Amino acid sequence: MNELQGKIEHLLGSGWSQQALADEMGMSWNGLRYWRVGERYPHNAKAVLALLDSLADKKPPPRRRYPEGHYMRRRMQGESNL
Repeated sequence: MNELQGKIEHLLGSGWSQQALADEMGMSWNGLRYWRVGERYPHNAKAVLALLDSLADKKPPPRRRYPEGHYMRRRMQGESNL
């Protein structure tokens, strides 16, 4: 595991979601996933590492909550009649 992967895993373990990290970095969650699993590496690695360090000091955003009856809420609760 390289330094970038370690920092991403640390942030994910401290309450950040992959989507929230990607939003803060201005990229897609899929691009972040490539970095996380080591399939790709950013060209500007020093800047990305500095940004991840700054995010470690921030509180993660709250998880998205869906209103009662929303299809995602039913999906998360395991209802199959979507």
